[in-house]
Amino acid sequence: MQTLLITLSLSMFLLGFNRIEDPQGTYTIEGKTYRGKVSTQEFVNKNFSVLCEYSDETSSDYKKWKYDLLQITFHNKAEALKGGTFKVNSTSAINIESGKVSLSGHDGLANLFGDSNSTITVSNKTIKISTIKTSKYPITHLDTNKYYIINSANIRFE
Repeated sequence: MQTLLITLSLSMFLLGFNRIEDPQGTYTIEGKTYRGKVSTQEFVNKNFSVLCEYSDETSSDYKKWKYDLLQITFHNKAEALKGGTFKVNSTSAINIESGKVSLSGHDGLANLFGDSNSTITVSNKTIKISTIKTSKYPITHLDTNKYYIINSANIRFE
């Protein structure tokens, strides 16, 4: 009996039944709250990005909001992990400067720019955003007068 329990426990562990859930984060834009999986990326230029990706087929408004994301890109991973207050880029940048972040996502492939006072904070590997008015700058560069309010964000990353 004891051998059976050990075998069953080991099988459950190897098959992932004891798997820890994927990290989750939340963000609210224009009063709509999104909850989703958090992942990270490190680019060739050492910029480090945290993504919170919303996808909820059970949502009553799935057809309208079936996929959304908020991406926060830092100068590098060490700076993101150290934490602090970061200014939100007000212009497009491929290489994020130290002490700054770029925001993107929401409503297609868009860079979201803050004004000169927009900041986010990172503490204990958690990104916090509180009321940032952003302007949308899509890849097509055709529509530059759309604004979004990021009401809040709480995104934990590793």
